[in-house]
Amino acid sequence: MAELSEIYLKTNFGAVWPKFLEFEISRSKRCAKIAGSVNGYLILQIVAYHNLSLITSANSLDSYSQARAVWEADLPKSLLDLPYILNYAAIAELTGLDKETARRVVLKLERDQWLSVDKKLGINYAPSEKNQKRLLELNEWEISYLGKLIELMSAKG
Repeated sequence: MAELSEIYLKTNFGAVWPKFLEFEISRSKRCAKIAGSVNGYLILQIVAYHNLSLITSANSLDSYSQARAVWEADLPKSLLDLPYILNYAAIAELTGLDKETARRVVLKLERDQWLSVDKKLGINYAPSEKNQKRLLELNEWEISYLGKLIELMSAKG
């Protein structure tokens, strides 16, 4: 298996670029459908990243099964007390959306049971059981197709 490095990618990117774009387009379409809109997808991705950052600040996540178990557990209260609060301004900055659009989409995601909004704790990932299942199904798809993309890239070397 060829080593996947920046030099390798610069040398072989033309051969794998179409498959990379297919992966990105397919993933984006799936994510937008799950989140209800492209803006919802962008914001939910930021909220999920924030959640993952909180989790990894307290846990070492080596395997997929370990990461999934920690992801599915409720965040310990101690993590919610950290000074890292996700708010509308941060989401607007990270997504490029204006703050009012970010606020409206966050409130829709809250109504759709993806996250919670609290003045003290900020915006946090808090999916319903149904939504958690949908996200985990997406993760399984991502792992499978990203693995195939990496195999293809490795075969080009």
